[in-house]
Amino acid sequence: MDKSIKKIGAAALLIAATLGANVCFAAMTKESVKLYKSAQKFESQNRYKDAIDLMEKALGTSPDDITLNTKLAGLYAQVGEYDKALEVYQKTLRLKPDDGFLYVSIGNLLEQKGDYENALLSYQEALSLMPDYKYNYLNIANVQYTLKDYPNAIKNYKIFLASYPENTKAAANLATCYLDSKDYRSSIEAFENAIKSEPNEFSEWGSYGLALLRDGKYSEAKDAFDKAVKMNPSDYTSYGNLAIVQSYLNEQDSAYANFKKAFELEPNLNSLKFDYAVLLTKMGKYDEAIVAYNDYLKRYPKDTNAYLNLGILYKTAQKPKDAIAVLQKGVKLDVTNTDMKNELGKSYFENGEYQKAIIIYNQILVQNKNNLQAQYNKALALQGAKEFKKAETIYNSLLKEPVENLSKYKLEYPAIQNSLASNYIAWANYYNSKKDYKTAKETYAKALAINPDNTRAYTGLAKTYENMGIKDLAVENYEKAIQIDPENADIFKEYGETLENLNDLELAQSAFSKAIEIDGKYADVYILSGDNYLKQKQFEQAIEQYKKALEIDRDDATAIKIGNCYKYLGQNTKAMEYYTTTLDINPINENAYFNIGLINYENENYEEAVANFSKAIELKEGFAYAYWGLASCYEVLNKPKDAIYNYEKYCEFAPDEDSKAKAQQKVEELYKELVK
Repeated sequence: MDKSIKKIGAAALLIAATLGANVCFAAMTKESVKLYKSAQKFESQNRYKDAIDLMEKALGTSPDDITLNTKLAGLYAQVGEYDKALEVYQKTLRLKPDDGFLYVSIGNLLEQKGDYENALLSYQEALSLMPDYKYNYLNIANVQYTLKDYPNAIKNYKIFLASYPENTKAAANLATCYLDSKDYRSSIEAFENAIKSEPNEFSEWGSYGLALLRDGKYSEAKDAFDKAVKMNPSDYTSYGNLAIVQSYLNEQDSAYANFKKAFELEPNLNSLKFDYAVLLTKMGKYDEAIVAYNDYLKRYPKDTNAYLNLGILYKTAQKPKDAIAVLQKGVKLDVTNTDMKNELGKSYFENGEYQKAIIIYNQILVQNKNNLQAQYNKALALQGAKEFKKAETIYNSLLKEPVENLSKYKLEYPAIQNSLASNYIAWANYYNSKKDYKTAKETYAKALAINPDNTRAYTGLAKTYENMGIKDLAVENYEKAIQIDPENADIFKEYGETLENLNDLELAQSAFSKAIEIDGKYADVYILSGDNYLKQKQFEQAIEQYKKALEIDRDDATAIKIGNCYKYLGQNTKAMEYYTTTLDINPINENAYFNIGLINYENENYEEAVANFSKAIELKEGFAYAYWGLASCYEVLNKPKDAIYNYEKYCEFAPDEDSKAKAQQKVEELYKELVK
C-alpha cells in the first residue's frame, strides 16, 4: 500500500517562480526587459537552459531586481539545479527579507533536496510573515508527516481543511497521517469525509482499505481494495492486502489467486510472504508455505513470529529435525520467548530427544517456576526418558493445583490423570521387560485405580500373564479390555498375538478374524492371520490373507511370504511370480534373489541360479545360505574349486555348528576328489 503523503500542487507553491506572472518592468533597464521577454519565450518552449542564459544576462544589467532574481531561481529549480536556485533565493531574501513567498519557495526546494528540518523552518518563517496564507499549513503538515511528527501534522492538516474542506487530497493526507499514527478510527472517518466531499475524485482506496483492515472491518476493506485494483491494475500492494482480507474472510481460493497476482506484479514482495504463508498453511499447502516463510525470513531474519510459525509448520509436515533447527534459531534471537521454547521442547519430545526437551522445560521454569504448562510438558518428557518416578511426582503436584491455576494454561484434571495413568502403564511395561512381573502388576493396578476402564492397563496385565505363562489370566484381562472397548481392532490384534504365543492357534485366528471384521484395511492383522495359518500349514488360507494385506499395503515382505507359500505347495511357477513381484517392489531384496535361485536350482537352471545366489550375497554380505546354494551349483557344474570356496565361506558365516560340520565334510570330500 502506497501510504506516502500526496503533495498538493508543489509547483504551484513556487510563487512568482515562473515567467507567466504579471511583472513590473520599472526597475529594469531596457536591455533587461528585452532579455526577460526573450527568456519568457524560451521558457514557453521548454527551452529552460536558453531562458537561464538570457535571465543571467538580464541580471548583469539589473542585479538587484527582485523579479529577475526570483524568475532565475525558479528556472534553476525547473532544471533541478536546486543549489543554484537556493543561492539566488537567499540573495533575493537579502533584497526583500519580508517576502513570505520566497520562504515558501525555499521550503519547497529544501523538501526536494530531502532537507526536511530546514524546509520546516522556512515554511514556519513564511507563516509568521503571512499568517493568512492557509496553503502554508499544508506545506508544514506535509513536512511534519515526513518527519513522523503526527500530532502536529494532524493539527495543521485540520487548519488547512477548515479553509479548504473540498480539497480531497489534503483530506486523504490527513487520513493517511491518522493511519500511520495507528489511529484507525479517525483515519477511516477522515477518508470517508474525503469520499463524501468528492466521490469521483477520490483515489486513495488502497490506504482507506488498509485503515479498514487494521480496524478489523474486513468486508468493507475488501470492497475498498477491490476499487483500488480496478483503478490501478498494477497496484501489487492492494492485491496483496486484498488477499490478506480474503484470507481473514476465509475466501481462501480468491486470496490465493490475489497473492499470486501480487507476486506476479512484484516478485520481490517478501513483506507479504508471512501472510501468504499463513494462508498456505490453512489450505494445507505445507511445502509452499515453508518456501514462503523461508523467503520472508531472508528479508526479515529477526522476526521471531516467523520462526515460531515455521517451526510449528515443520512439525505439522512431520519434519521434526527442520522444526528443531528453525526453533533453535528463534530461541537464540529471543531467549525469553516462552512460546518458542515450549514448541522447541515439544519438537524434541516428538523426535524422541527427551533429555533435550527436559533441558528446555527447565529453562522455561527458571523464568517462571509456576508455569504449569512447562511442568506438565516436563513430566511427559521425563516419562519418555523412563524417569517415571520424577514424572509421577510432577503429575501428583499438578493434581493438587486449584482448578483456576490449571485453566490459565488450558490444563484440566482429567488430562493430567490420564497422563499419570499413562506414566504408570509405561512404568509397568518397563518392569515387564525386566521380568519383574510382581512390580509390573502392582504398577498396572495404580493405573487402573485412576481409571478402571483403562484398556491399556488390562492389555498390559494380559501381556504380563502371557510372559508368566498363565494363559487363563492373560485371557481374562484381554476379555476385560474387550468388554470396555469391543470395537478396538488393536486389542483383538494383541489378543491374537498372545494366544498364538501361548500356542492356542485356533483361538488366535478367531481374534485376528474379529480384528479384521472391525477394520478391514488393517494390513498387519491380515499378515498375522496369514502367519498363523502358515504355522498350521494351511497354505491356501495363508495365501488368501497375505494377498489381502498386499492389496492394502504393497510391501515386499508380504509378497515374498506369498511366494514362499506357493513354494511349500510345490507351485514353483506361482512362487516365481511373487518373488518377481517382490523385486518389483524392492529391487534390493536379497531373500527374493535367494529364493529365485532355489527354484532355478530345482529346475536345473544352474547358471541362472549362480547369478541369483551371487546377487543375494552382493546385497547381503555374509548370507550363509546363499554361499551354500552357490557351492551346490558349482558341484553340479563340476567346478570343485569354486564349490570348495563357497562351502568354506558358508563355514565362516554358518548359523549353527551342525550345518557348519556338514559344510566342512563337503569340503573334505571335494578335496579328495581333486587329488584323485
